[in-house]
Amino acid sequence: MMGAAEVAEVGFRALMRGLRFVIPRIKQDFFGHSRGTTRRRNRRRDACATLSLLFLEHLVCLSVSPKMRRHSVLFHSWHAVAALAGIWAITGLQAQGTTIWDGPIFTYNQPSPDPTQAANQDRLTSNVWLTRAALQGLFNAKTESSYTHFFSPADTAWSYGTLANYASLSYTNWETWNGHNPPSMVGRDAVVHLITDDIYLSLRFTSWGASGGGFAYTRSTPNVVPEPSSALMVLAGLAVAAAKWRRRRSKRFS
Repeated sequence: MMGAAEVAEVGFRALMRGLRFVIPRIKQDFFGHSRGTTRRRNRRRDACATLSLLFLEHLVCLSVSPKMRRHSVLFHSWHAVAALAGIWAITGLQAQGTTIWDGPIFTYNQPSPDPTQAANQDRLTSNVWLTRAALQGLFNAKTESSYTHFFSPADTAWSYGTLANYASLSYTNWETWNGHNPPSMVGRDAVVHLITDDIYLSLRFTSWGASGGGFAYTRSTPNVVPEPSSALMVLAGLAVAAAKWRRRRSKRFS
């Protein structure tokens, strides 16, 4: 019969062995390649969460018993601690950076030219609601009640081109972008920058009502393909470590 201290020590050792399984995953999350900036940023967030567990594990080891230090994942790697802390800080900043919407294509077709109704607004984010009245151009119903020349839609910038080249494109307001001739933009690839949200998405107009309003386009959406998180990797590692410990224990007492 094991005492409480022995049970705690066995538990901590199982936790530490499980965390060792996650180290290769952290390296992949930080330095590996994945399609889309949004997915890459999510992977780095997962890696940050796992780094937090590693630091917590080391602090727990020190608080439980000095002799437990030698079992810590980070005990012999204080140079790695400094490097990981730096990456941790950098990743925290990256989490607030640019987002690329390279997910499935969505089609929007304004049902009627009443910009006050939600159904007649394409609400891309909480800051940008694209709509149009019976006359003139697009505006942002979130912050505007009507169209303003060479300004609307507010909080957006536009450029012809493809999403793959978003960083090298030159952006301007919607009216300057289409040359004060909205029908000319129909059928052409464009990239829209949602300024406050710092989001880039692809967009292509498929129709533009010359009179009586109305418009339609296709656009990209956020990439929501799920990936296994590092937290799940921790749990998997713990399960493997626990299974190994049970096998060794059963051999010892058989």
